[in-house]
Amino acid sequence: MAEPIDQSAVRSDAEAASDPSPAAVATTAARALALGSALATPNALRGLDEDLSAVGLQRLPVRWGGWEHRKQILADSDDVLERHHLLDEVRSREEALWIATDNLFGAPQWSARVDLWRSVAADRHQEDAVAWLRLLMADQEPTAAAAAAVALAKWQHPRESDIAVPTALNSAREVLPGYADSPNTDASIIAGAALGTGDDTNYFTLSGTGRAPTGPTTSLLVAGTGAWANSWYLTGGDFHSYILREVRHDLYCGYDAFQWSGAYKKRHRLVAAERLAGWVRDVVGHGLNAMFAHSYGGVIALNATTHGLQVKDLVLLSVPAEEIRVEWRNIERTVSLRIHMDLVLLAARRPQYFTENVEENYLPHWFWTHSDSHDPGIWEREKSPQLLGLDPAI
Repeated sequence: MAEPIDQSAVRSDAEAASDPSPAAVATTAARALALGSALATPNALRGLDEDLSAVGLQRLPVRWGGWEHRKQILADSDDVLERHHLLDEVRSREEALWIATDNLFGAPQWSARVDLWRSVAADRHQEDAVAWLRLLMADQEPTAAAAAAVALAKWQHPRESDIAVPTALNSAREVLPGYADSPNTDASIIAGAALGTGDDTNYFTLSGTGRAPTGPTTSLLVAGTGAWANSWYLTGGDFHSYILREVRHDLYCGYDAFQWSGAYKKRHRLVAAERLAGWVRDVVGHGLNAMFAHSYGGVIALNATTHGLQVKDLVLLSVPAEEIRVEWRNIERTVSLRIHMDLVLLAARRPQYFTENVEENYLPHWFWTHSDSHDPGIWEREKSPQLLGLDPAI
């Protein structure tokens, strides 16, 4: 996986579109995923104006509308690619369900990547954006190609049976499972996040005593989607051990700690929220001192407040800012820690900025990785407890 990318490496220039450096590739992938959201689910980009501007997207195309409009935009994107003498190559790769496997850019496309990006960034024309995404999807570099496929893949079947889905959109959807299984880790994470099969978390050996917390208060860790096989949040896991040692001595350590299915299904999260509130009521017997919740675990924690869960400090770690029912009166304070333009949340088209009731805080990382917010080394290096206003070890 790519190394964490800091602020100084983020690119806003057009030339980043043809640069094979890790920061430029990640920037290109973020641009592609943002364009996909702008065309189909613009609400996923709310609150990200500054981050979008930092990667050269001061202006976004408007939503592309119904199927007749989409078909026209695809036809117009053909004309754009033809002007760059790339239509035949792009079409042939779309028809062949091309999956990029090399970490090298296709040299004939370098200048077109840059020229087309200038048009996209300056004019917001939908056909230019779609043409640029199709060009990326036909490239040899798998990370950006996977992001472009995600950007064009997440569409609903037309209600009218006589409307044919354009080949470019069908191709984007068909190649996603291949990217999810790709040996290129970054491409796999991006495609997996879009499909709901991704798991961007680290694995650690589980060890520990399994002792219950002592004292009158209790804190808790809750993991997100796909974390069932991981142990960072369980007794003896690396983040659990760090929080217990440095941040909250009352962190629950029993082997009967709350867990949920981790499935990428809304109904599973709704059930998990009710069960979390019930677990705290039956096992703890009172409200929580603090709860640390990663990704969709944070959505479950927020929703659990509608079932009576009470918590003093709710710490949201890379949590999508979903519109769910929350009883904010049951939370004394909510803080959020995340990276800038999280590619996992961009690929899943999930909002990543809370606009009310939550104090947003950022690590100095861009794009990678979704699991940085529960990395104990990063917490220690970036002084995250102090940043989040958590008095150490109480």
